[in-house]
Amino acid sequence: MTFRLTRKISSSITMTAPTALIPVANGSEEIETVCLQDVLVRGGIQVTLASVGGNAQNVVKMSRGLHIQADVAIAECVHNSYDVIVLPGVPSPYIVPW
Repeated sequence: MTFRLTRKISSSITMTAPTALIPVANGSEEIETVCLQDVLVRGGIQVTLASVGGNAQNVVKMSRGLHIQADVAIAECVHNSYDVIVLPGVPSPYIVPW
């Protein structure tokens, strides 16, 4: 026997995808950053990767030397609203200058 669960949504309601901001800076963990972004995107969340203190091209040097280009600089996110802000880790005792 198969059951189907359905949910009727009014046609007047506009559904928008949830949003997440992931700020990254020089020294952020590659694995944590990429895995967080991947899992959130697979879950249907619109993810913005924002560089904190990156160069003009929004490129940051991660903890193991990998360079990642963020979508935007963090300054461009100030007036946007996000459902969640997710912070990837940094190698201890390294302190990211946020």
